[in-house]
Amino acid sequence: ISSLRYAVSKERLCRAAACVRQDRIDEAKRPLQVTHRLQPLDIEAVIQCYPTLIEKGHHEFAEQLFAQYEGALKRQIAQWPRDSTSLNNLAWMYSQCDRNLEEGLTLSRQAIELAPNSPVFLDTLAELLYRNGQTPEAIEAMRGCVKLDPRDKHYRENLVRFSRGDR
Repeated sequence: ISSLRYAVSKERLCRAAACVRQDRIDEAKRPLQVTHRLQPLDIEAVIQCYPTLIEKGHHEFAEQLFAQYEGALKRQIAQWPRDSTSLNNLAWMYSQCDRNLEEGLTLSRQAIELAPNSPVFLDTLAELLYRNGQTPEAIEAMRGCVKLDPRDKHYRENLVRFSRGDR
């Protein structure tokens, strides 16, 4: 059932994200609701849709979407404070939406404390540091990602991006 739920959720998210990109917001609402109901902790809906909704001027709907997932993750963390994945996911969502960056740094550091050898969690910290204007610290954290997982292209690309000062 879990695999089926995941597949349905992903299909709905693809449909919703396409509608958002095409500025067909009313058509995006229902699939986004279903996606949240099926996978309330999967932040991909926010990552894919929030920035575009803001860009297209749909601030109220963007805020509702953001608040739904933020609330679900905060409830999860309150119940399971050592859930490093939820801590990291909320921090990553903050980074990708350019919101609550200081809180994101705190959450990210908590996740790393629980799982110090996770390059994924260290990547989140690096992104938050970078977005907070702490470029030397972000570069050092990204070097840590490359050291932990030297084959991952994403980490090497981010190291170059941070060094260049690209957004």
